[in-house]
Amino acid sequence: EYIEELIRQAIRMRNERLGKKHSSLITEAKEFIVKNYQEETLSLSDVADQVGLSSSHFSTTFKQETGKSFVEFLTSVRMDKAKEMLCFTDMKASQISYEVGYKDPHYFSYLFKKTQGCTPSEYIARFRKSSIEKKLKWLRMVVIIPALVGIITLLVIMINFNESYNEAVKNVSVASKFNFSFSEDMDYKMYRIVIGAESFDAMKPYEEIKEAKELVKELNKNAVTDES
Repeated sequence: EYIEELIRQAIRMRNERLGKKHSSLITEAKEFIVKNYQEETLSLSDVADQVGLSSSHFSTTFKQETGKSFVEFLTSVRMDKAKEMLCFTDMKASQISYEVGYKDPHYFSYLFKKTQGCTPSEYIARFRKSSIEKKLKWLRMVVIIPALVGIITLLVIMINFNESYNEAVKNVSVASKFNFSFSEDMDYKMYRIVIGAESFDAMKPYEEIKEAKELVKELNKNAVTDES
């Protein structure tokens, strides 16, 4: 049993070393593919030679590490680059096909539709529609909504101002019923009490009503004295 355990540990250590080695090699292989995807003749054997593995060993290991075959990975890299060019350049699909390693534009269009579910022209149309929708959403968030909030706020201010103005007119009308003159140096607080004197009948206790009316009489008396 002791010997069997040693063997198992040795196998496990070997597999771990091989796994790390393979992981490093596959990373190198993917970087090589991304760097050279534009080459039409790029093949599995080219990449296998780059990382020092046989074609068959590299193919098996690459599939195990990435979940994709060499051709699937290369095609995905080329399609991703093609989509970038479709969206952010003015190049036509036929020109882009050459840029990503396909000399036959028809074959490129066939692969694009097979892998992306739409033709290159349909893809760019969807992208532009999505871009317009995003811009409109941004416009609503940054311009339209704040503008509406500003308009509503302005309306509230106007309504409050109108109510305040109407209340002021009412108060002046109340004050005019007392038939006395105000001197320029009259205490502002007294003026406010006089203005609200009549409303005290409904809102304040009897003592406050009495106090306010007495104050009105006193102010009338002082006003007459000042005029004399």
